[in-house]
Amino acid sequence: MDIDTAKIRFKNYLESSGYAASTIECYSVYLGYFLDYLRKIEVMDLKQVTNETIRTYQPSGSRYGYCRRDQGNAAQTGKAAVRLAA
Repeated sequence: MDIDTAKIRFKNYLESSGYAASTIECYSVYLGYFLDYLRKIEVMDLKQVTNETIRTYQPSGSRYGYCRRDQGNAAQTGKAAVRLAA
C-alpha cells in the first residue's frame, strides 16, 4: 500500500474506532512525520518498511510541541499504520 493511501486509511480507522478528534489530529501529525521520514529514505510503499526502518526512525523531540502530551506515541503511530496496511 502506498504511503498516502495508508495515511487516509489510518485516519478512517481512528475515526471508526471512536478516537477523540484531538487524538486523531495528533496521531495524524505524528504519522505525517513518519511518512516524511519514509519519503526521505525513498520508501514509497509500506510493504518496504522493516523492523529496522522503524528502529532507525528517531523523531526529533523539537517537532512535537504540537501534541506534547503524546510524545511517546509517535513511533507507535508509525508501527500501527504499518500493521494496518498489512
